[in-house]
Amino acid sequence: MDSAAFFVLIIGVVIVAIMFSGGPSDLSFLGGPSGPGPYATGPGSNTEIRNPQPVAEQKSSGGFFGTLGSFAQPPPSPSPSSAATAMPVAKTPGHSPYEGIIRISYVERSSDSPQDEYVALMNGGWFSSLNFSVDITGWTIESIKHDRRTIGRAYDIPYIDADTRTIVLPPGGTVYAVTGTGNIGFGFRENGCTGYFNQFSRFTPGLSGSCIDRQSYERIRSQFLDAGLPGACIDYVASLPSCTVPQINFENGGKIGQNCIDYISKNISYNGCVKNYREDKNFYRNTWRVYFGLTQKLFDKSHDRIILRDQNGLFVEQFEY
Repeated sequence: MDSAAFFVLIIGVVIVAIMFSGGPSDLSFLGGPSGPGPYATGPGSNTEIRNPQPVAEQKSSGGFFGTLGSFAQPPPSPSPSSAATAMPVAKTPGHSPYEGIIRISYVERSSDSPQDEYVALMNGGWFSSLNFSVDITGWTIESIKHDRRTIGRAYDIPYIDADTRTIVLPPGGTVYAVTGTGNIGFGFRENGCTGYFNQFSRFTPGLSGSCIDRQSYERIRSQFLDAGLPGACIDYVASLPSCTVPQINFENGGKIGQNCIDYISKNISYNGCVKNYREDKNFYRNTWRVYFGLTQKLFDKSHDRIILRDQNGLFVEQFEY
C-alpha cells in the first residue's frame, strides 16, 4: 500500500470514529450543517409561531446513520389539556374567533321600562366545547336600528373596591347587560353578600336573596354561647331573614342587650359579610351586571335583531325574535 492510499484510509477511520462517538456536530468541513439550524418565523397570529425560534436539531444517538426512528416518527401531538385551552380561530372573515363561545342566551324586552330590559350573555352553551375565560370588556350590543352600546368595566366587590375591573367571563359565567341605569348606578360582580342589596333596591333580573353568612340555628347558638351572648340575642339573630340588616329600636334593643347590638352592627350587614367571608372559596359568583344608562328602550318589543360584537367589531352572535 502506497503512502497516499494509507493516508486516505486513516482519514476515513477518523471520520467514522467521530460519528460513532457522537463527537462534534459541526461537520461543515464535509459540507454538513453548522450553527443552531434554520429559524422558523411567523407574523404572530394565534395559529403561527409568534417569535423566531430555532428548529429542533436531529441528533444522532448511535449508528452510522443515527437512529432511523427519529426520522420516521411524527412530531408528538399536543396533550388533550393544551388542545382544549388553545385560542380559537375565526372560521369566517369578519367573524370573531369567539363566535359560538359567547352566546346571547336570553333577551328581556317585554317591559316598557329600560330598567327592566336586558340581554343575558353566557360563556359556553349548546355548541361550545372550549373551556377558557373570555374578557368581554369593550364588546358591543346593537339593535337593528344600529344603536350600539358598549359593555364596560365592573366592580369585583361593590362598595368596597376603589376601582373597576375588566369583566373576564369564565366558562358557565353570565353577564346581564341592562338598558337602564340600575338602582345602584354601576356595574358589579355578584358575590355571597350582594343579597343584602335587595333590602334597599330592586333588581332586574332578580338578585339572589341567599347570603354566604346565613347559618343554621344550631351554629348560631353555639357561636353566641361561646361569645357569652344572651339567649334573647341568639333567638333574635336566628329569626332574621337571610341577607337582612336588622332594624334595632328601643324595644328590641332593650331585650337583646348592648353586646348583641354591637355584634349585629359589626357583622350582620353587607360590609360585615364581606369582611368575614371575602376569602371564602365560594365568595365570588360568576355573574355580572352592567348598565348602559339609557332612559329609552334599546330594543323593539315585538321584533328585532340583536347583534353582539367583540372589542374589534367582529361578529360574535345574533339573536332574532
